[in-house]
Amino acid sequence: MSKSKNLRFISLVTIFCLTVAYFSVLSPTTAYFVESQTKQVNVTFYNISAQQTVSDTAVDFNLKAATKFADFNEIKFDDVLYSQFVRVSNSGDAPARVYLSVAIPNDSAANGLRCFVYQTEVVSSSSSSYFILPNGTDSNKGDIKEFIESKLRQYSSDFVDGVTQQRAEQILQGYNAKAKTFLTAPLIGVGEQVGFQIFFWAEYGDIEGTINDTSAISTFDYSANIVVSARQNNSGAQ
Repeated sequence: MSKSKNLRFISLVTIFCLTVAYFSVLSPTTAYFVESQTKQVNVTFYNISAQQTVSDTAVDFNLKAATKFADFNEIKFDDVLYSQFVRVSNSGDAPARVYLSVAIPNDSAANGLRCFVYQTEVVSSSSSSYFILPNGTDSNKGDIKEFIESKLRQYSSDFVDGVTQQRAEQILQGYNAKAKTFLTAPLIGVGEQVGFQIFFWAEYGDIEGTINDTSAISTFDYSANIVVSARQNNSGAQ
């Protein structure tokens, strides 16, 4: 589904009159004087036209199995992922910051849904650039698992083999938040684009009791809302 959204930003400077008046106790025949000054300013209008390309704004999917994200020896991690790609291009007349967040409903969160958000490089809109995973070096571990681990190691020195699940998830959340803050959200100029690759999985530790219950067949349906917005390149822009 392709959605086009025009965002219009206005930088306003109020035109004001500065009035300075002098009042005193004067005789009835004396007038008072008012000095006024008008300052002329320019008002600039910017138009940002952000073209968002994503298969679905609300993503519904089934996962093949659960996995342990913090387990560095997990060799089936790649096999149980759901992947979503979002491309955003700027066809307006001003640079724009692009923000992306993934909202996971409470029922999905309770069923262990997690995600990793990777931002591609900013390139020309005419480029056919798309997400390419580097070749893995571990013959047993999948390329995606190895890629995510390498990115999180670069982000935090705490993300090493043996990291606790709690600390691993703190690091993951901090990494994903980079696409939601002004200083780290990608800036795309006119005629440029940026892509986001989002990998979803179910965390085994959250649902192992349910899936190991041999008395019932467990089925988990997941959903997530991918929220993309483009704003003026200003920390105060809303």
